[in-house]
Amino acid sequence: MSDNDLFGFGCKKWTLFTLCLLGVVSTLIIIIAASVQINKTDHMDGIKDQDLKAGKRVAIAIIASIGTISIIVQLFGLCGALRESYCLTLTYAIIMTIVTLLMILPAARGSGAFWFTFVLNILITILAYLLARDLRQGYGTHGSYA
Repeated sequence: MSDNDLFGFGCKKWTLFTLCLLGVVSTLIIIIAASVQINKTDHMDGIKDQDLKAGKRVAIAIIASIGTISIIVQLFGLCGALRESYCLTLTYAIIMTIVTLLMILPAARGSGAFWFTFVLNILITILAYLLARDLRQGYGTHGSYA
């Protein structure tokens, strides 16, 4: 193994780790901000207070559920990169492939925000597959497939 291979591996590992960590932190911030914003809503025209309270609870539950799933997926990549685990990294790459494929339709409809996220997901997915390939070839410091 040459120094160039080792540098490339370390760069992939820490880049994926950093991106996953940013994903976890940003998801937590979004969940908290959305929950606070939903709770600030006091009244809406044409909706009873009881229905509004129930709607708030449902909205917060949906946001928290989606956020929790997102954090779990990001933790696969985070732990896979940190532990140099082929299995976790490949699992993360496969899940990110599915997420990226599901984003094709919203991105194709022309929303600018979806294009940025779509391209970012493609780059992260490729990075995860490249790191998994390197781990499979034994470039990790542990030298195993664990």
